[in-house]
Amino acid sequence: MKERSKKKSELSKRDKKASTYRRVVAGNVNGMSVAQSGEQMKAYQFKTVPGYEHTLIWVNAAASELREEHRFDRYPDSIDPGPGGTSLHFVTFSPASVFSDSSFDGEAARDEL
Repeated sequence: MKERSKKKSELSKRDKKASTYRRVVAGNVNGMSVAQSGEQMKAYQFKTVPGYEHTLIWVNAAASELREEHRFDRYPDSIDPGPGGTSLHFVTFSPASVFSDSSFDGEAARDEL
């Protein structure tokens, strides 16, 4: 019993702070590279899967003219960029042992995804 409790505490990352990434968007002004924006992006920590984090850094829903300025102001309805689109994600996957633990609720994890 003590071993199982120790294992669960090792698997749980819920008390760990979410990872943070800095996204810098560069542009071109009069032939010079400039930073158009820079912001901190906090990873989403899944409540139902300990240790699993996801950060959507960029999504461009469809093929577009690269000279146009792109904005990523809100989380999109879908992270699938669609035909010709692009996306960049940072993902931290949980160890396999999380999924084989008897306390893992697969249905709740599927619903959260």
